[in-house]
Amino acid sequence: MNNQDTDKRQEQSKKRKYKQFLKWLCKPQTLRLLFQIAPVIYQMMKWLIELLQI
Repeated sequence: MNNQDTDKRQEQSKKRKYKQFLKWLCKPQTLRLLFQIAPVIYQMMKWLIELLQI
């Protein structure tokens, strides 16, 4: 019985964290930051792929 209670609490905690993450992700500041960083990450990945192909 106690084990089931802890499982439920852990599951609820995961859901709560997920909702908090989504709320944070949908903030305009976060989205703006992601759009600014995306080209840099893309260039780094492209550079790494080219480096590995040599």
